[in-house]
Amino acid sequence: GRTPLSLLPPPLHPHVARACIDARTPLVTASYACEGMLALSEDAARVGVPLLCEMGLDPGIDHMSAVRLLERARSDGWRVQGFESVCGGLPAPEVALANPLGYKFSWSPAGVLSAMEQPAQYKHAGKLVRVGGGTELLGSAKSLSAGALARAYRLEVLPNRNSLAYAPLYGLDGDEVHTMFRGTLRYEGWAQLMAGFRALGLLDVGARIRAGAVTWADVCADIDVPVGTGIRAARDGVGASASVKAVTADVTRVDSVSHALSALGWLTRGGSEPLVPSDTIAGAPPTPVSVRDAFCTLLARRLAYSDCAGDHDLVLMEHTLTLARGDEPGVERRLSSWLALSGGGGSGKPSAMARTVGLTAALGAQLVANAETRAELGCGGLLRPTVAAVYEPVLNALEREGVRFEEHLHEPTACMLSSARASADLHLRSTLSDLARVDPRPTVQHE
Repeated sequence: GRTPLSLLPPPLHPHVARACIDARTPLVTASYACEGMLALSEDAARVGVPLLCEMGLDPGIDHMSAVRLLERARSDGWRVQGFESVCGGLPAPEVALANPLGYKFSWSPAGVLSAMEQPAQYKHAGKLVRVGGGTELLGSAKSLSAGALARAYRLEVLPNRNSLAYAPLYGLDGDEVHTMFRGTLRYEGWAQLMAGFRALGLLDVGARIRAGAVTWADVCADIDVPVGTGIRAARDGVGASASVKAVTADVTRVDSVSHALSALGWLTRGGSEPLVPSDTIAGAPPTPVSVRDAFCTLLARRLAYSDCAGDHDLVLMEHTLTLARGDEPGVERRLSSWLALSGGGGSGKPSAMARTVGLTAALGAQLVANAETRAELGCGGLLRPTVAAVYEPVLNALEREGVRFEEHLHEPTACMLSSARASADLHLRSTLSDLARVDPRPTVQHE
């Protein structure tokens, strides 16, 4: 039968889900299961309609690959004491160098900025850590200092929403689990730059665009943000900005505001960039409603991927498990699993983001559209891809499409000191039963 696949903005999913329940047809989405979807789970279960959510990259592949890794570790006799997972969609390094943000948008800038406003919580070294959204979240960014991805890229990681919500789904809600962390990857400097934009008022949804504003020079003049000038001139030069002076009175903000002013000059072409480009679709609003809306439009216009040769994107993901077993008291080992996938670059080649989100969602739809495989999922209701009936066939199919994880099981540090094999290639693929060489660096710390 037919299965709707909703890639609409998350607030619209419950409306689609209600129509699917009434029509007795399954639904698949690539978004987090919001409160509205959770509220419909009982109604969907009553009529046997599965609502399969979180079938994309993050969320989606992250959950499926994590749960499969955890289950394999447990079946081999390990006890899981810590879980860390990071994921990000980024431009390839050579593409990131071409703009001062080191970033391009493979999804809505409004969605990216909205995610930055979400609070986060996680568990680290046995302690609950809560981080507020916005400035506090951006200030919590840490350099990724260990693991396979850290050896190849200069990245930073920010906490991703409520990590603890997934502890029961991952079987990690026991007392012996001392760390439970899920994070978002960006190139180093992203959080500082976003904090600068925020300090300048460019993310303010309450600041309105005046009717006569035509270019970004007009907008910047209205919010007292100089464009096309450096931090010194903005603070101390002729016609200095009172708002920049006020913001940078806190010396810890000077660097982030300086970088933001430079990036804003590039984004707005020195202020000459029009608020509404000449190719705007007829019938669209004449100007964005708020400064934040206008900034999202600007980001989408200046930092979108193209079909030009060389405009590659990159999907990165890594899970790290801290493991122990009864026959090795007091000894911990780490199991890492990572994915690095590039795509795009012209000639109609799909981006890595399109492949990982699109294939996963399509495989989910295929799964629930088939009566035989749908029966394995149970009696309906809201589902996430953390059950074997979903993640096993989907991950197997993704591997056939080239979306494949590498693994590395680290020996404990004590063994490394006496091992003549310590300098062996750390990228060697291994299995749980065949211990690989040691990576002596500790796991990334989130304090």
